[in-house]
Amino acid sequence: MKKLTLVSISELEWSGEQEGLYGPPSNSEIMEFAESIKKRGLIHYPVITKDKFIISGHRRILGCMQLGRKFVRCRIEPITYKNNRKRFLKLLRDANRQRVKKISEVLKEELIDAAGNGAESELEREIIERSEISVEAMEIEGEKRRFQIKGNKPLLDAAIKIINEFRDYWPLADRTIHYKLLNDPPLRNKNDPNSTYRNEPYYYHALTGVLTRGRLSGSIPWEAIVDETRPFVSWDVCNNTSPFIKEQVDGFMKGYHRNFLQSQPNWIEIMAEKLTLLVQLLGPLP
Repeated sequence: MKKLTLVSISELEWSGEQEGLYGPPSNSEIMEFAESIKKRGLIHYPVITKDKFIISGHRRILGCMQLGRKFVRCRIEPITYKNNRKRFLKLLRDANRQRVKKISEVLKEELIDAAGNGAESELEREIIERSEISVEAMEIEGEKRRFQIKGNKPLLDAAIKIINEFRDYWPLADRTIHYKLLNDPPLRNKNDPNSTYRNEPYYYHALTGVLTRGRLSGSIPWEAIVDETRPFVSWDVCNNTSPFIKEQVDGFMKGYHRNFLQSQPNWIEIMAEKLTLLVQLLGPLP
């Protein structure tokens, strides 16, 4: 812990930035601090610059003044307010992180932090911390299996053949495999000669079931198939306004992209009827 220095309260300087960020403390706040200091003394000592500008402890100092005290012990940061204004603002901001603040105060703080240093956001840190849990392993008893692939073996074999032929375009959608099967339709069931695969919901449903069981049994690699007709939708959430405002300030105007085609008299656009053609048109997905 750094050395404490006894300083005359009358010599301390109040910066305009403190009041500009957080406004003047209320009378009730000053009285609460005075009562706390009277009962328990100063638990956390004020922090000041070498030229005696207050960085942290404004309300504590006002509480001491309310009690009629003339001196207060302070910790001195090795900077001056007049020559290190940027550093002073950062320290002032850090010293008040624990305070309950209004949205306007949070916005002013984040404008100070807008330069940033590339560190992960407050929300990301919290997610990481919450994910690091330690629990005892739980033994899973019993098992449940899907029905075995029996009569559908010709359909599975035909699907695997297509999946292997189009390996360069993985992952494939179920519908991609469905349309490819229509070029050379297999039997859906080897025991039914009239079950030739057709472009009907009944057969498509049978195919998706076979593909699922094929992946579970290891006949089809998991990474070979993707269902692009079921998009995953998520959104960021914040516990409070601070991380949201920081993200918005840091990203301001960074999403701008100029339309380079506006100066071109002609350009090529490719439109595909089916989403399943996306991989064939653009190549393998990253």
